[in-house]
Amino acid sequence: KVHEELLRKREEYMKEEGEKRKRRQEEALAAGGEDGDEEPQSAVERSRMDEFVANLEECQSRDLIDKAAQEFCYLNTKGNRKRLARDVCAVPRGAFSLLPYYARFVAVLAPAMPDIAEYVSAELEREFFSRLKVKADAVLPNRIKNARFVGEMVKFRLVRPGMVFNCLQRCLDDFTLHNIEVACSILEVAGRFLYRTKQTSQRTQAILDTMMRLKAAKNLDSRIDMMVQNALYCCKPPTQTARSKRKERSVEQEYIRHLFFQRLNKHSLDDVVKQLRKMDWAKHQPYIVKCILKVNKCKYNQVYLLASLVAAMTRFHPSLPIHVVDDLLAELRYLLHLHEFAKQQRMLSLVKLVGELYNDLVIDSGIVFDTLWTLLSSGTERTGPMPDPPTDLFRARLVCTLLDSCGHYFESGTAAKRLSLFMAHFDRYMLGKDRVPTDVEFAVNDTFEALRPKTERARTVEEAEALIGKLAA
Repeated sequence: KVHEELLRKREEYMKEEGEKRKRRQEEALAAGGEDGDEEPQSAVERSRMDEFVANLEECQSRDLIDKAAQEFCYLNTKGNRKRLARDVCAVPRGAFSLLPYYARFVAVLAPAMPDIAEYVSAELEREFFSRLKVKADAVLPNRIKNARFVGEMVKFRLVRPGMVFNCLQRCLDDFTLHNIEVACSILEVAGRFLYRTKQTSQRTQAILDTMMRLKAAKNLDSRIDMMVQNALYCCKPPTQTARSKRKERSVEQEYIRHLFFQRLNKHSLDDVVKQLRKMDWAKHQPYIVKCILKVNKCKYNQVYLLASLVAAMTRFHPSLPIHVVDDLLAELRYLLHLHEFAKQQRMLSLVKLVGELYNDLVIDSGIVFDTLWTLLSSGTERTGPMPDPPTDLFRARLVCTLLDSCGHYFESGTAAKRLSLFMAHFDRYMLGKDRVPTDVEFAVNDTFEALRPKTERARTVEEAEALIGKLAA
């Protein structure tokens, strides 16, 4: 008996709500009729209104929609208000981007023309409940458009929050596919506003709790489950995780980083060297070496400054270049074997530093050629298989970077012969690649033209191997 009594009261309540909606709609449609019949419009006025309605869809910014509201004040008649209200409700079902601006447009006009807002809100409410039980897929886009429009209107307080909660409750009563999408659309648009408003926060929380319980009780597919989860996050964004703590460094270490990464330039090089000489070298030398090897934190065109700094410090601390070069080559070999895309920029900077160290007489040509062979073979036999796939051209970029930095110094003597032999192997290496990108091909051609302009490049593997045998003899 209690259950039957509750059902009877609910039916009476729904019937009463339906009569209220119908009465509000009739009042909105009859708005303005108290002052007499509508005056007939001239053809010019009708054409101006037609042009205004046609241009309204192009107003997709706050400034444009505010300007359109101002323009409509000069077209304000009873008939134009009724037509405008109908056109605002007739948004194309896929034009979701227009809804926030149309809601703003109605909100701007509402203080002076309340009948427009009343008609739009009544029409949206009527449309929502009239299609509530329709399960056809063809109607779903219109239902979602209607739900999002309701959400935009409630944010401008043009729709009562109670009406929105009634819509959500009706969707939760029949928690099926279409109703879930409609409820999620409302919450995505207006859920955050309702949750953060003091008067509606508690009721919004109850709606969210009910939705999450229904989601857990039903076996929803992954798409719908993700949609419900996103709607919850739109209302209650997850708390941000605590950021990783900043590394704790001493005052001296912070000053060293300031010298390397902020103050070092071609004008302040001598001053930075003087400041580094004042440091406790036995205590801070490892950290100074570490900062030198963080070459990727500097601008690429200023890598030479680090090499110049190492050369200037060699006079006072002869062990510095030894530690720098050892750590540099060890890290370069490690990154070559690691072969991660995220480390490629660092590898380019390290190879550039090797060339600049040779230019500043910190290392000799033997280290440069060993580095070149390492880039080309990565520990395998120099004439053996390629160390990377046929489609990977990053090692070619590294070789070109190193040769462009210091290759022009190998023009005579033993260094010239060693460079010619390496260039022949490099040519053989490039012949084993498939589909060389244009930028890599241009870089390789520029390197050959700059270092060996008179040498004709091999066209086949056999020609390249014959040239290698000739130079190695």
